[in-house]
Amino acid sequence: MRRLWLFALLTLSLAAGCDCGSRENPAFHGDGDSDTDTDGDTDSDSDADSDADTDTDADSDADTDADSDADSDADSDADSDTDTGACDPGLVDCGDYCADLSIDEANCGRCGRACVAGASCIAGICVGGDCDVDPDPPGGDCPAACTGGCDASNTCTIQCDSGECNDGAVVCPPDFACEVVCNGVDACDSSSITCAAGYVCRVTCSGGNDACGDVALECDGASTCGATCFADACNGMAVTCGLGACDASCEGDPAPDVLCGAACSCTTC
Repeated sequence: MRRLWLFALLTLSLAAGCDCGSRENPAFHGDGDSDTDTDGDTDSDSDADSDADTDTDADSDADTDADSDADSDADSDADSDTDTGACDPGLVDCGDYCADLSIDEANCGRCGRACVAGASCIAGICVGGDCDVDPDPPGGDCPAACTGGCDASNTCTIQCDSGECNDGAVVCPPDFACEVVCNGVDACDSSSITCAAGYVCRVTCSGGNDACGDVALECDGASTCGATCFADACNGMAVTCGLGACDASCEGDPAPDVLCGAACSCTTC
């Protein structure tokens, strides 16, 4: 009887042991869930970071482009604004104000060229005004430069008709009024002629082509000065006036270029 009781107890113990061995291990399932969640979270975070970086780069590029465009537009606008500060058409910036050089007596023909008192600026030339009476030259012994002699009014004549004045420098002597005669083809061609300060000075150009071609006449001083031109003798000639009356008279063409400056009166061909 005792053996039967022990056998039954052993059988129950074995049965209880088999139930425990057939149960699933909860820890095993916990590890699986942990791995799955970890991988999912990692992938999700990585994707989110990548998207965030892409958005940041896009924003950065957009900002850079926007700033560059804004700077370019601003520079363009600034340049445009600066350019609009010029004078109106027909006017020239002479420093203090925009001047009409054709009528402005303080800037007649160019900036800074002022007409004398009483003169008017017409078409860029000072016209009229109060010109002083030409003084009488004191004269003296007739200088050697006066190849055409000296007269009773103390006028020195420089005769240029044999090539002696061609491409050279003709200077009127002091203390005399001066008459330079350029007679013949190329008689005074490409020469410079300088008048004496304070006295009347005149150049006569005749006798053929370029008798006074490309001549530069400097009317130094405040007395009457000018040129008389025949036919095509004054081709390319330039007359730079002083403060006195200045003129050019022509019986032909082309006329000399007369730079009136601040002459008290100025007459062109």
